Amino acid sequence: MGVDNNLSTNLETFFTMNYPVYEILFCIEDETDPAIKVVNTLIEKYPKVSAQVFIGGSIVGVNPKINNMNRAYEASNYDLILISDSGIRMKEDTLLDMVNHMDEKTGLVHQMPFTCDRPGFAATLEKIYFGTAQSRIYLAADFVRVNCHTGMSALMRKTVLEEQGGLKSFGCYLAEDFFIAKSFLVRGWKTAISSQPAMQNSGICDVGEVKGCHDPFCDSLGTSLRMYDYRCVYGMVCWCPFSVGFFHIFQ
Repeated sequence: MGVDNNLSTNLETFFTMNYPVYEILFCIEDETDPAIKVVNTLIEKYPKVSAQVFIGGSIVGVNPKINNMNRAYEASNYDLILISDSGIRMKEDTLLDMVNHMDEKTGLVHQMPFTCDRPGFAATLEKIYFGTAQSRIYLAADFVRVNCHTGMSALMRKTVLEEQGGLKSFGCYLAEDFFIAKSFLVRGWKTAISSQPAMQNSGICDVGEVKGCHDPFCDSLGTSLRMYDYRCVYGMVCWCPFSVGFFHIFQ
């Protein structure tokens, strides 16, 4: 996890969500990580919120994120599981909004990536990218029902994951978010985009970081398109100015 200037304020927003009953399970890979102290301070500050820290994870595959989360997943007590990165800043009603999108036919609700306001050129560049080029791709892909799920913030049904063998069954994939969503879709479940975007708020932002964020999204989209027969149509639809405006209005 590591520590940056925004980590404590980001994590604190998970303790102040307006939702009746929930638990927070923190997954930290290294026992020497200074983030442990930050987390424990917040747990002491909010004793009424059920929270645990899981350190070390378990080796279940090649995906380090799945390895890190698996022990917490197996210890979770509720059917709806929200997987969220530590750099995400929640609003009080974010979880409620995501749950409201979880109707009887929906198995997974994800958030479209965006960013909080931060000073500096790199942060501005990142906000422009996620608010224009990336959001256009994301909404267009969702409109034509291409799997565009990103794993930075997603709410899903544990019962459906258990049918697949649990979270550990996705440890063999590096693009676990794509294959988790795919497993829901092939079982007849729908996925939905939440009304609120995932507000990324990392305390470290430079041009290299922005490029690093951009490349995985391109790779993920490429993976999605290679597995579907939408390449030509998607290309025309995504880059047509009229259709892009229509998609944004429709969404």
